[in-house]
Amino acid sequence: MQERRVLDGHTRCRRRGTPLATVYEGLSSWSGSHGDTFIPRAYGECVGKNTRVRALTLRRGILLALAGFLALLPSAAVGGCTSTHSVPEIVSLESGDRVIAPGDSVLIECVAVSADGGDLDYQWDSDRGTLNGHDGTYAWTAPEQEGVARITVTVTNRAGVAVSESIAIVVKKNTPPVIAGVAADRGWVPPAGTVTLSCAAEDVDGDELTYTWSSDCGEIDGEGPSVTWTAPLAERECIIFVEVDDGYEGRARASLSIVVSVTEPLLVTHMEVTAVDNPRALVFSGGRYTIYRGASMIVRAIVNKREMVVSYEWTDGGTAAVFPVGSRRIRFEGGPEEIRWTAPEGRGDYTITAIVKGEGEEAARRSILVSVETCLPCM
Repeated sequence: MQERRVLDGHTRCRRRGTPLATVYEGLSSWSGSHGDTFIPRAYGECVGKNTRVRALTLRRGILLALAGFLALLPSAAVGGCTSTHSVPEIVSLESGDRVIAPGDSVLIECVAVSADGGDLDYQWDSDRGTLNGHDGTYAWTAPEQEGVARITVTVTNRAGVAVSESIAIVVKKNTPPVIAGVAADRGWVPPAGTVTLSCAAEDVDGDELTYTWSSDCGEIDGEGPSVTWTAPLAERECIIFVEVDDGYEGRARASLSIVVSVTEPLLVTHMEVTAVDNPRALVFSGGRYTIYRGASMIVRAIVNKREMVVSYEWTDGGTAAVFPVGSRRIRFEGGPEEIRWTAPEGRGDYTITAIVKGEGEEAARRSILVSVETCLPCM
């Protein structure tokens, strides 16, 4: 199965666990292990379905243009004479990924230039794994053992002058971290007030985690799983973001909102969730609920000022339900603040949100994450 991703402006094509076969001269075509042909196109368009390829075409095109320009420059002069032994320059040596799983393959590209404009010879070597390719573009297939591999390319000009450069790739079957929850020590704050934020994250590999916090307003002070946020001077709703990184390209992201107000605003303080009929069909873990297919649960929105509430609106990503009219998976139970949500038959992830509206434009909201599982013993 082929996957096409766009990361950091580059298109990458890949198939997990399938080594690359032959990379022909000039990359006019790639031949897959099952006889498929892969033709690189502008900006890394994917063709074929049996080989994992990671293309860095956009950046490579820029670097090749730079290399061509440098090749037109005059050779270095020594003592008034033109040197015929100028050292070639490696402009870049890049890998499609810094971390790959055992048995996976990654495309490595070297862009080099010779001051005399002559042809260059590329020799590739690795301390583990296998290499396959031509000139400045090679595919490296990782071994089954985890660890750090070093791939080296030596570029030699026609005068026999050589230069080498290496790149390190981590071979690791990595599992991204999971954020169990992000919390604030208060639901609202007056202008210029402070709030303590905390992020609970887990990593099954035991990797050391780093936390990056940001916000669309206010100021964040500190680092790690707990920081202090200072509200802006103006009344508004602010969103705080956190990204957790395991150091091996595994990341998780979460956010929460905090209301900045002079007086206590309308808030959904929490959501009460209970199973219907079978308690084993609903599990809470890692900051989300997992429910068995076809099972139902009751979700109740708890607000701090019920007398201020004008209406409730519920959504799970589909058509919104406004009391007393439900939607495909939402049915009101007893009143507008409580719904019965019935899981579909197939697997999927849903965000159930309660939007509570007060007088004027005042509104509060809170969400829960729900995953639908089709295997009851797996929960």
